[in-house]
Amino acid sequence: MIKLYDFLSCPFGQKVRIVLAEKALTYDLVNVDLSQHENRKPDFLRLNPFGRVPVLVDDDTTIYDSTIINEYLDDEYPEPPVLPPVGSSAMRSRARSFEDFADTSFTPAGGPADRRGLQARGRPRPESRPAAPSVGRARARLSESRTAGQQFSGG
Repeated sequence: MIKLYDFLSCPFGQKVRIVLAEKALTYDLVNVDLSQHENRKPDFLRLNPFGRVPVLVDDDTTIYDSTIINEYLDDEYPEPPVLPPVGSSAMRSRARSFEDFADTSFTPAGGPADRRGLQARGRPRPESRPAAPSVGRARARLSESRTAGQQFSGG
């Protein structure tokens, strides 16, 4: 039985839940409340010593990092495939470039727990502050690509 340890608003966990849904896999969802620091408890740190969600446990296999989890799911449960077929190296590398872009440039640094912490300390809400320069550059690149009719090819 698959068990997913996750915090529901975590974008990386959402990515894993999408793949689980695409593959129609049943799983138990274990909520790890980051705002209550449940990810720092010894039981969770035994699953992931970095204290981050998501973590997937499939029988005796424990995997953390959403990208690695999704590749594991594609290998272990190949139908329907999420990545292009193995014989298509160019397409697989392109898919991985999109994956990396989503993780490093598109997803904002920090998460809901961090936003609550900022608000509690009297700092402005992230929505009222300008986007980080890398996010702004990424948005501009995507916008330029769309207007020029180009496709994003990674960086």
